Amino acid sequence: MKKIIIALALGLVSSIATANTCGVVIDFPPGGTSDRYARLLQKYNPEYKIEYRTGGMSVPAVNFLGDNPDYIYLGSPVLFGDKSPLKPPPIELHKILIGAPILAVTTKSIDWSKLLSDKINIGVPGLGTSHHLIVEQLKEHNPKIEVVPTGGDNKALPMIMNGDLDLYLISATSGLVWLDNHKQITNLFTVEFNKPFIRGNIKLQSVGFNGAFIHKNANSTQRQKAIDCLDKVTSQPGWTDELRKMGAGPVQLVGKEKETALKLYVDTLRKYNQ
Repeated sequence: MKKIIIALALGLVSSIATANTCGVVIDFPPGGTSDRYARLLQKYNPEYKIEYRTGGMSVPAVNFLGDNPDYIYLGSPVLFGDKSPLKPPPIELHKILIGAPILAVTTKSIDWSKLLSDKINIGVPGLGTSHHLIVEQLKEHNPKIEVVPTGGDNKALPMIMNGDLDLYLISATSGLVWLDNHKQITNLFTVEFNKPFIRGNIKLQSVGFNGAFIHKNANSTQRQKAIDCLDKVTSQPGWTDELRKMGAGPVQLVGKEKETALKLYVDTLRKYNQ
């Protein structure tokens, strides 16, 4: 009887601990931009547990979310493209949280004219990301450009340092750290979030953002838990201030503005047939 009571007590403690834990899943490994954002969530709400489910066009992360519907998926809406392995994706965008400029960094002597004429490889964290969509816009002017998906910033850094990549597109959150720590890396150009980059007859548009996604199968209790955990962070002034220090733009888009931004991303993704 005593063992049963102890077991029940331990089970109660475990359930309480689980109930008091917030969760976020990301689709890139530790050390990259997504990880920095997830750790910032954790900083302002220590109850957050971070899960890493990488690869597969975000499918592992979304599958994990399906098994843990009181979590949020923090990322970009890559899964909404026509070639998504999950049709339609079983997630919905709760809120757009972050929009950051994208830097085009290099260790080589590359100028704008070479970018538009020479055979050049450009690395991106993954296919379907906003970084990738910017490269596709460049390829309309220079078909010789080759896209190289690296699987994340931490994998791309040695590639750019060794010269295996001519250029790499990286969110300012991590890119500014690279520029501070590695003097041989320079920034060729910057595409601001939600503001076209125009040079001559070239116009580049960054449609990317990081949003909080909730699984469509989440019940009302699970959904509310995910929202409450997130609101505990985003309601704090420190969250906004720290994002700005990281070079990112804090965004709080809901309702019609959220749907408009999502549609722009998805339309651009489908335009380039990814």
